[in-house]
Amino acid sequence: LKAASASLSSIIVVEKLPKVSAMALLQLASRQRSSLLQAGRRGVATTAVRLGGNQPFIHVPPAPPLEFEPDGSPKKYPLHQPIWDHGYDWEHWSLLPAGIFHTVYYGDFAQDYPPYWAWLQKFPLWVVTPFLVLWAVTTMVIFQNMGSIGIKPKRYSIEWMQASRE
Repeated sequence: LKAASASLSSIIVVEKLPKVSAMALLQLASRQRSSLLQAGRRGVATTAVRLGGNQPFIHVPPAPPLEFEPDGSPKKYPLHQPIWDHGYDWEHWSLLPAGIFHTVYYGDFAQDYPPYWAWLQKFPLWVVTPFLVLWAVTTMVIFQNMGSIGIKPKRYSIEWMQASRE
């Protein structure tokens, strides 16, 4: 009963509030916005992204200066990806989606793969897939059945055979 009366009184209070026009609300919002800008408390670069601000990136910083070896030659940095020299030189190019309206031209090169994968990828996918599936199923069957090699079921034990004769 108390909760119901409390909710009724709040409804009555809400109904007794004066009605505010839309123009008055717009003027109030305009005054608050102008007071924030005049006080210098809000800048685009210092406001959180959720409030509509962000740091403007007008330009990217310049590249670092070049580095040279003691003999004067330009310093070379190692590529942390192996480049294989195995004789395969195929390239696979494809268009991949990037976002909604853009695509990226992506290239796969044989030099990026070890010899066994480079050999396998020189064939079309429709040629290789049946063999890979057959190999995978055969391997699974062999490994799953290796646990039961040499174990006879209980019904073929000596005790079971003697019991079945009686």
